[in-house]
Amino acid sequence: MQNDRFRIVAEPEYLERLGRAMYAFSELEWMIVNCCEKLGKGYISTIRKKTAEQIANDFLARAKQIDDEKLRGECVSHAQNCKGLVQLRNDIVHVNPGTTRPCLSG
Repeated sequence: MQNDRFRIVAEPEYLERLGRAMYAFSELEWMIVNCCEKLGKGYISTIRKKTAEQIANDFLARAKQIDDEKLRGECVSHAQNCKGLVQLRNDIVHVNPGTTRPCLSG
């Protein structure tokens, strides 16, 4: 049907904010991948089936191996923040089916 996508009941402002949040998370995830690549050549070739959580864990593990103490501290802090953002994203997107409308049966 034409314009089926408009049958979803949602406030445009909500959808815009949700879209921005997901886009921002996607950008952050690629920044993390690039940091991991800088910390260990070839990392990008390993991410094909990794989850955001696995990528964040990889970043934390690599950050902990940085020799420079100050840089290591900053990177570990950022990596821990990224792990928290993965959980926040999962709480937003990995949700149970909506229950505000009655289920259609039969």
